[in-house]
Amino acid sequence: MDKKSNRASNERAIKEYCLSKLSKRTKDLIRGATWELMEGPSDMKAQGFSGWKGYEWALKEIEREFEAKIDPPLWLDTQSDDVLTSEPEGYKDEETGDWIEPEWSDYVQYEKSDILRIVFGSLYTDGGMRFASKEDDLRKKTIRLAAAKPELRPVLLPLLKKTASETETPSENSESERESKTASTKTANYYGLSDAADALVLWIDNDGDTYRLSQIGVEKNLLLKMAKGIYNHALAVKLWMYVVEMGAKRLYQSNNGYLDDVFYPKWNLMFPPKTRLETAKHLADSFLEKVQGEEITPESAGLKSTLVIPESVMRMKVASNPFSK
Repeated sequence: MDKKSNRASNERAIKEYCLSKLSKRTKDLIRGATWELMEGPSDMKAQGFSGWKGYEWALKEIEREFEAKIDPPLWLDTQSDDVLTSEPEGYKDEETGDWIEPEWSDYVQYEKSDILRIVFGSLYTDGGMRFASKEDDLRKKTIRLAAAKPELRPVLLPLLKKTASETETPSENSESERESKTASTKTANYYGLSDAADALVLWIDNDGDTYRLSQIGVEKNLLLKMAKGIYNHALAVKLWMYVVEMGAKRLYQSNNGYLDDVFYPKWNLMFPPKTRLETAKHLADSFLEKVQGEEITPESAGLKSTLVIPESVMRMKVASNPFSK
């Protein structure tokens, strides 16, 4: 078999492995999106794609499941076509005591960009798919680890703060906030909440998809209510529950059902109603504090700069979180 045939065979094995990890629904979405990319917008229901909500929607659904279930890089054992999710390991020879390295010539490593090209083809190269960068992937892995392992948060959280500060424009109070938060990481619990709520807030604060898909909308909604003088903090907590539920489901999926080395068969058992309410109360309080401190303004949230937050909101006092430690 020539080199070109070897490459085709290897890439076929990688594609089959990745597709085996994706749901039938997602595979149908890949077929539908590919059809629309090649043929142009058409009646997708007539083509057998029921529940179709548009090309961009399909791409987001595909991207979401890929990010949750495929964790690059991957290694292919070219002798057996087995796909490994971690770097091949050697072994110790029991007779000689020597360490035997793997036959590296038998393995091919595939980075994320290679996998996306192999699995999605023109959807990735020409179709506008947008996947997280290596830095984003590393950040997500750090978030997942910190959420699942409270004892590692004193080490991991300062790293998250550091990477965030490299990509974000610091506010006037960022230095004092950073010092305050860094000091608080001397204990495993970061926000002073129950362990499960603490992990959930950590995830929501750092997961870009949760922010983009739900938190932005909630913040704009509340800012408009504030400007109109109809803001109700108790009702705001209920609105934040939508963000909490999305974050809880995403964290559950990302950690494969585990939190602090305990497996939960369902996301709502990992995060029961009391924990979700505790988290929503914290998020509501935190958001109000940021508005009062002018860290968040209507203009910064993409609303009209003429909107003004009334003094009644700026001076509003809220009761302490009854669930806090």
